[in-house]
Amino acid sequence: MTCSTCETLPPAGELLLAEGGKSNWRIVVGKVPSVYEKKAAKLLQLYFLRAAEAYLPIVTDAEPAADCEIVIGRTDRDSLSGIPQAKPMTPYLPDYDSYRITANGCRIFLDCAGDRANGEKNRGAVYAAYRFIEDFLHFDILYDQINNDYRDLTLDRVTVPADTHIESSARTLWAGNIPPYPGETVMYMLPQVDLATQIGTSVLFKTADGKILLIDGGFAGELENLAAAVKAVTPAGQRPRVDAWLITHLHEDHFDALLRYLDLAEQGQDVGFDLGEIWGHVLSSAWYERQGLGGYAGRADRLKNPPAGIGYTELNRGDCFDFGAARMEVLWTGREDVRCNMNDSSVVMRVTADGKRILLLADAEGVAGEALLRDCTPEQLSADAVQIGHHGTFNVPKAVYARAGATDYFWPITYRWWYCDDGTGLGTINKQYGTLAAMSKTRLWLEQLKVPREKIYCSYVGVAVYRFAGGQANFLP
Repeated sequence: MTCSTCETLPPAGELLLAEGGKSNWRIVVGKVPSVYEKKAAKLLQLYFLRAAEAYLPIVTDAEPAADCEIVIGRTDRDSLSGIPQAKPMTPYLPDYDSYRITANGCRIFLDCAGDRANGEKNRGAVYAAYRFIEDFLHFDILYDQINNDYRDLTLDRVTVPADTHIESSARTLWAGNIPPYPGETVMYMLPQVDLATQIGTSVLFKTADGKILLIDGGFAGELENLAAAVKAVTPAGQRPRVDAWLITHLHEDHFDALLRYLDLAEQGQDVGFDLGEIWGHVLSSAWYERQGLGGYAGRADRLKNPPAGIGYTELNRGDCFDFGAARMEVLWTGREDVRCNMNDSSVVMRVTADGKRILLLADAEGVAGEALLRDCTPEQLSADAVQIGHHGTFNVPKAVYARAGATDYFWPITYRWWYCDDGTGLGTINKQYGTLAAMSKTRLWLEQLKVPREKIYCSYVGVAVYRFAGGQANFLP
C-alpha cells in the first residue's frame, strides 16, 4: 500500500514511515493542542530522530489535509479516522487514560479511546505515543531514560501495518469474556478498567472443581468488571458465587471494590454474584493509629463484621488448607511487634494446584520480604509463577524473586504507573518517592535473573492467565 507522496514502496499491507533517514510523513496536532497532545507530538518527533534519523515536522490542522500524517488528539481530521465515537461503559469508568492507535488510509491516528469532550483531561495521546514508540520504533522508553542509556537504533526502515488498530480502554480491558477452562485450576490477573485511578490489584482464581477466590479487586469502579469475570467463569445456568474474597491489606486500591460490594449488599441490591466469606488479617486499632491511619480501623471493622450471610475468616502465618482443588499456604501476615507499615501488613500466600505453585506477594515490602527469607524454607518460597507488588523495588527485595526461581511473573500495574507519568513526563508520579527508579530497578532485577521480557505479564496490556495444568501463562486476546 502506498500513497501519492511516498517515494518508495513498502512491503504489501504496510505503511512506510521512514527509510534511509528520510520521511515524507508529518505530525499533526490541533490549532490549540492540550499539554498532553503537545507532549505526544514532541515524543514522536524525538524518537523518530533517534530511531531512524528522520525528522517529522509538527504542524497544526490549519494546514490542508494531506497523505502521510500522524494525527495526534483532537483535530479537524477526526472525520477521516473512520473510528466511531465511543461512550464510557459505566459512570464508574471514566476514560481519561484510554488510548488507541489506528491506521486509516495513509494516516495514523493516536488519540484517547473515549469521550473526546474530556480532551483537556485525556492523557491517552501520551500513552499512545509511548506504545507506538515501543511497538514500531523498538525503544524501551522507561529503561532507556532511567538508565541514561541513550542508544540510537538507526533503523533503516520504519513500517506500520496498514490495518493497525491498537486500543487500551475499558472495552478492551473488560473481563466479561474470559474463557472458563472447565475442569482446570486457573489464575486470572485482571486489569484495572477504571481509567481514572489506574492502580490496584485484582486477581481471580477458579479451581478445577469450580471454587472461586477473589483477591483484592481494586477501587470501587472495578466492581462491575469483577462481577463480569465471575459470571464468565461460572457454568451456564448457575448463580455466580465467590466462595471467598481475600483482602491482602486495607489500602483503598485493594479494598474499595469489596467495600462497595458490602454497601450494596446491605442496601439489598444485587451486584451479580453472591459472596460466601471474606478472608483477611486485621491488626489492632492501636496499630492503625500508630501508623497515622486511624480511619482504617473502621475499615477493619467492616471486614470482620460483614452483612448477615457472609462469613469472615482470619488468616494467620502458617495456615495451610485446601480450597477446592487448590492448596493454600499463608507465608506472612502483618505483625505488630516489628516495624511494619500498611504494605508490609499484606497477606502473602502460595497457591498450589496440579503440581504448580504461584507466590502471591500482594504489596509486601522490605520487612515482610526479610521475614520471608528468614522464616521460610527455600521449598516454601519456591514457585513457578510470582505476583510482583505494583510498587516495584518498594516491595520485597530481589533475593525473594531469586529464591522463588519462577518462570512467569505477573505484575498488576497500569501504564500511568508503569511509566510513572501523569501525561507530562517520565517521573511525574510520586516523584518524591522515586517511583520511576523503583519501577526500572525491578525490571533490571528481573533481567539480572534472566527472566525474558515476554514472561513478565503486566496488567495494563490486558487479562493475563496462568493455567496450572501444564504451567501455561499468556495474555488473553
